[in-house]
Amino acid sequence: MERTPGPLSEADEGGFLTAADDAPGRAGELEYRLALADLVTTILTRFVHLSSEDINHGIQKSLGEIGKFFKVDRVRILIVAGDGVSFEGSHDWCAAGVETPPIHQHSGHFSTFPWACDKLARGETVRVEQVSRMGTEAAAEKAAMQARRVRSVLVQPIMVGKELLGAALLEWVRVETSWSEESLKMFGVIIHVIAGAMARKRAHHQLRASEEKFRGFVEQINEVLYSIDTEGVITYVSPAVESSGGYQRSELVGRQFLDFVHPDDRTIVFERYSRALVRNRGPSEYRVLSKSGEVRWARSDSYLIREHGQVVGLRAVLMDITGRKQAELALEQRELRWRSLIEHSSDGIVLLDCDDVIQYASPGALKVLGLQAEEMIGRRGIDFIHPDDVKLRTEAKASLAAMPGASLMVTMRLRHRDGSWRWVEAVGTDLRDDPSVGAIIINYHDVTDSRRAAEGIDAANRDLERRVAERTAELAATNTELESFSYSVSHDLRSPLRIIDAWSQILLEEHRDNLRGDGPEMLAQIRRSVHRMGRLIDDLLNLSRVSRANMRHELVDMGALASSVVADLIRLEPERAVEFVIDGDIVAVGDSGLLRVVLENLIGNAWKFTGKNEQTCIEFGRKASETPGTAPIFFVRDNGVGFDMRFVARLFGPFQRLHGVTEFPGTGIGLATVQRIVARHGGRVWAEAELGEGATFNFTLERDQTLES
Repeated sequence: MERTPGPLSEADEGGFLTAADDAPGRAGELEYRLALADLVTTILTRFVHLSSEDINHGIQKSLGEIGKFFKVDRVRILIVAGDGVSFEGSHDWCAAGVETPPIHQHSGHFSTFPWACDKLARGETVRVEQVSRMGTEAAAEKAAMQARRVRSVLVQPIMVGKELLGAALLEWVRVETSWSEESLKMFGVIIHVIAGAMARKRAHHQLRASEEKFRGFVEQINEVLYSIDTEGVITYVSPAVESSGGYQRSELVGRQFLDFVHPDDRTIVFERYSRALVRNRGPSEYRVLSKSGEVRWARSDSYLIREHGQVVGLRAVLMDITGRKQAELALEQRELRWRSLIEHSSDGIVLLDCDDVIQYASPGALKVLGLQAEEMIGRRGIDFIHPDDVKLRTEAKASLAAMPGASLMVTMRLRHRDGSWRWVEAVGTDLRDDPSVGAIIINYHDVTDSRRAAEGIDAANRDLERRVAERTAELAATNTELESFSYSVSHDLRSPLRIIDAWSQILLEEHRDNLRGDGPEMLAQIRRSVHRMGRLIDDLLNLSRVSRANMRHELVDMGALASSVVADLIRLEPERAVEFVIDGDIVAVGDSGLLRVVLENLIGNAWKFTGKNEQTCIEFGRKASETPGTAPIFFVRDNGVGFDMRFVARLFGPFQRLHGVTEFPGTGIGLATVQRIVARHGGRVWAEAELGEGATFNFTLERDQTLES
């Protein structure tokens, strides 16, 4: 399709000729114009039919046609870079035999060539017929062109609207040339066609980038995006469904959306989607089914899809709100539970506003006073207070106001519907500063019955105190009588015994020769009985004193006390060979005199009931209790005759004996005395034995009266 513009002079060959230089006349000019029009038509037709992918090839081919037609040495396309302040080469053509500089040499910043770039930015063509004659204002441009041996240059801006997209650069390095206005106009048309193609390509790239960006965004977000048509069939679903619902996308596309909605929600979802197709509003919250059958709560926001003005479906974003929904349902359940608790509680709950007006009264509050809701709500709280309790209630309310959020309890009387007064125990909390409450909460319960019972108990206690005082006086009188009795026993009974003993001794000493038969033995028996009776009187007096004597609390060396008792026994019967094992490092707190009586009786019994042994062993010690936290156990153990455990309950009663007087002497008072002393020390005593194998007597003292050694 290459044409020449007709015969040219040698000097102007290769450039745009002006009309004055057209030597052949009108015929040559017409042929040139026809050839130029043919070039414009060819390029225009090419870009009309080219796809976006082929535009680069079309531009490159068009540059070659432009260069050959206009006898140009170099043709280049420069594109404004993304930063908007620099340019770079995109397409390049060079005539045969002309040196081609690298395309990057045409890249640069606008500030490098201010004169040319300013003209291009205003949409003006840069025309330089003689580079050598360029003025100082274009010094940078002149230097750059001369460096490439350019003699003439034409730069046509490529505009899209008012935006500078780039420029078409034509360079002549072999000759200088000039251009007619008509040629420039037609060249501008060609560049405009190329500009349209470049704009279409850029728009295509931007659209593709936008689509890729949107697709990447859709495929990265956690929410599920989907589309359905007017029949409810799924036409698209985003990849997020594979992680949230467990489905593959291929399992969903082409299926009915309602198939994946919970059966109980399908009707309402269908109705809402039907309305959405008209009103552009989709369903809000409903349940969906995952592939595993799990029920999840979802919320969808949808909008209409229109094509050519017709609604063809819906697009929606599906968000998983299971966690939030479960929290809401749990909150509703808790609120229902608390409301049920309040509604069924026998206690009363009342809300008072800042003006003391009752805003709410629970069923329990109404029941306590026998009122209906309308008889209480809207009235002032003070209207129900007993006159004598108004001051107390006013002070309590003032105290609450001074400490927001704190609670205060008062007991006061409220008027019942029947006119009676009910005692209530009320707890008030000032939550007027809490925006969720904004009131004083009064929680009260009826204590009328317990109040009356307490008054009855107080009366009973007063009566009990009176009777205790009377009983104490009686006991004091009894103790006085016991002391008198003890004195009588000590004085009045001992005197006859002493007389009987004295006369019996005189008879034995002065009249033994006048006594016949067993008379002396009978008098001796009388004296033994008198002595036994004396000991019995002494033991009874000791038992009485043990029960009434004042207690002293002091540190007692139990080991030393036991050793002292043993020493006394050895002095009485030095001939006996007895092995004593005594823990010497035992300290307790108690009355040393009474504790000595305990050891005298227990060690004395062990001494007595081992009297027939060939080898005797008596042991006194202490051992830990089997129950943690309780007092340790003191024990006296012997290897004497022992006793039958069937009769152990009788041991600690007065006058109770398990052996005859002739077998082992004694009055039967000793163990009873031990029990009373141990009891007064807060402890207990018990025995363990086996007939013929010895016995062990154990006792404890109160925990705080025993010191660990």
